[in-house]
Amino acid sequence: MEWHGELYGDPAIGGEDPGQGFDRYFDDERPARLVVADAGAPVGMGGLFLRSPASAEVEPLVVVERFRASGVGRALVEALVEAARAKGVRRVVVRPTARNASAIRFFHSAGFDVLGHVDLQLELTEAWSYEPRERLADRPFRV
Repeated sequence: MEWHGELYGDPAIGGEDPGQGFDRYFDDERPARLVVADAGAPVGMGGLFLRSPASAEVEPLVVVERFRASGVGRALVEALVEAARAKGVRRVVVRPTARNASAIRFFHSAGFDVLGHVDLQLELTEAWSYEPRERLADRPFRV
């Protein structure tokens, strides 16, 4: 949650207690699998939601900042993908925000290399600062 606040330049994202966001999130929907990485204390977690008999989504995937790039996220994703395989799922989806380049690089390195959907948005107000940083289909996009 703090990372998203940094990404969008809005420290209010996540609020005073970001854990409450997870509580509300999981109250609305229960994952088919939830995995936790432990190094004496929880350092990461990931959820797998079944979206159809053929499709699942990894959401969320969270790793404590000092454990990023240590293999924790990779192990969580591998466990979730294996759980999806065991359930007979044919496709696993992730939906990182467009400006989260590190998450996009991470998931790509973990084998997620098919673009399924692209959400385009028209900002009617400038709540956040967007910069032209990406190209897709020979067009510049702000993220």
